[in-house]
Amino acid sequence: MDRLSFARRLSIRHGVVALAAALALTAAGSRVAHATSGTWTGATDANWSTVTNWSTTSGSSPGIIPTSNATNTTDVATFNNNPGTGFGTTTPITTELNRMIGRIVFDTASAGAFQIGPVSGTTVLTFGNNLNILNMTSSVLTTQTINTPVALHLPSSTNGAASISNDATSTSAAMILAGGILNSPNSTRGTAWTLGGTNTGENTITGNINLTNTGGINSSVTKTGAGTWVLSGSNTIPAAGGFTINGGVLAAASTYALGSSATPSNTNTNINSTGTLEIRNGVTLNDGDSLNLNNGGTIRVTGTAGTNGRINVGTAASTTATIATIGAGDLFTIGNAANDVTGGAADTVLRIAGPGTVYQSVASNYAGGWSVDAGTLRLGSATSLGATTSAFVNF
Repeated sequence: MDRLSFARRLSIRHGVVALAAALALTAAGSRVAHATSGTWTGATDANWSTVTNWSTTSGSSPGIIPTSNATNTTDVATFNNNPGTGFGTTTPITTELNRMIGRIVFDTASAGAFQIGPVSGTTVLTFGNNLNILNMTSSVLTTQTINTPVALHLPSSTNGAASISNDATSTSAAMILAGGILNSPNSTRGTAWTLGGTNTGENTITGNINLTNTGGINSSVTKTGAGTWVLSGSNTIPAAGGFTINGGVLAAASTYALGSSATPSNTNTNINSTGTLEIRNGVTLNDGDSLNLNNGGTIRVTGTAGTNGRINVGTAASTTATIATIGAGDLFTIGNAANDVTGGAADTVLRIAGPGTVYQSVASNYAGGWSVDAGTLRLGSATSLGATTSAFVNF
């Protein structure tokens, strides 16, 4: 054998060994399984698994039935038409118990008002990890409803992350999560959820958010984007994970919208710059909530509402935050115990805005000042404004 032939054979053998090693590494880690992506036509019936309900390039419906923790999928199911059969709109789409999908997209002005999942039952719709799992594009004109709870299928020893967004410009195009959001059904790892979008309508999570997992990370929900998301269920979330509002409006439409802890001021909701927490009419938030109001953040009410949990003002230099009402008849009542307004520093300013009344009903050890820019600030205690050495009021 000449030297050149020997070198070529040696190179091929090394290549085969390297390929086998790469395949072994892939098998040991997370595996991405592709069935197919497709567009719903609803031609045959209301079953997700019926292949003839989809326009696809292969003989299967989008998504997979996972067989192990390591399985992931990026398959996309698109809904962009209004089936004349009513399958998917008038009749909700039925999914199997273990159906897993990468992403669901609602697209175009032609999209009907879809309902995915039965109105009642035990089915959970699981999604792949680290994806934008539900998305509504800017052109959609109708409300889209997910009746089943949604959750993530997680590889072993892997933290979860997912985002849900609505960018529709029509006020009629809302996203409703009627089944809520649950822990991963196959893992005790925590999940970080993001609710985003620039929607002009109101997205609503009417089902319960039940995120108790703390393995790896504390489960959490973060609100981003200029749109509005409403929480109307009774929600459970780890105290250290909690909610964070980085933009737009997160509206609390139930007493336990931000957590159900019985420990006072236990569950964190962080309201950051350009973020607004809105407490809806008739709601008094749970005593277990800690509303952490940071620089540029706003807490406001509609109608008669309030919080039994504390408002904990940030201590960063020159923090300015807002407590507000929307209507002239609105009444925002703060606290049910001493120091339910707390935090702040000597250069902190809490601004009172809007035409209604803010009632600071309890004694306070808040360390900053106040600016009544509009409406009325009503006091229920001689020390409601805070520490006597630093309290000041501008009008």
